[in-house]
Amino acid sequence: MGVYGATKRGLDMFTRALVKEVDGTGVTVGQVRPGILITEGWLREAACRSRERAEPAPDPEHPHRSRR
Repeated sequence: MGVYGATKRGLDMFTRALVKEVDGTGVTVGQVRPGILITEGWLREAACRSRERAEPAPDPEHPHRSRR
């Protein structure tokens, strides 16, 4: 998830720069930071990574827990 993290960090830095740029103009700057969206594709990718690392795959019913 290197690209995912780098993208979020880039948006953080952009937002901070924009806040400084519009300071005193009455413009409000905000940012929406959604978390990971668990989809079938995400589960397939996680299962593939798990096989590569010999880790248990995520449980589709409870994605934050691994199958045991």
